[in-house]
Amino acid sequence: MPPPPAKSASHPDVTQQLLEEILEILPVNIFVRDTAGRFIYVNSQTARFIGLTPEEMIGYTVFDLYPPPIAQRFHEGDLAALAGEEVHLEDWIVPDPDET
Repeated sequence: MPPPPAKSASHPDVTQQLLEEILEILPVNIFVRDTAGRFIYVNSQTARFIGLTPEEMIGYTVFDLYPPPIAQRFHEGDLAALAGEEVHLEDWIVPDPDET
């Protein structure tokens, strides 16, 4: 068996672009929030669920976008995850806005 080819230098721009393209085509809500709870990445599926564009969601927190009881549950899950605790996610079945 021949040796594997030499690894090339990483191409962060290509890697970042590929990752973003993958996250965009997945039919699930994907987002990233910073330690203050602000959205710093949102895929189109998540934004469509909220009724905004991804760009419009950046910088907002769950308290800005969800009713208080739901926002509080998300916030508590975030705090638990940041504390290193295991967090169990729930599946919420909601209608797809494109199928109504």
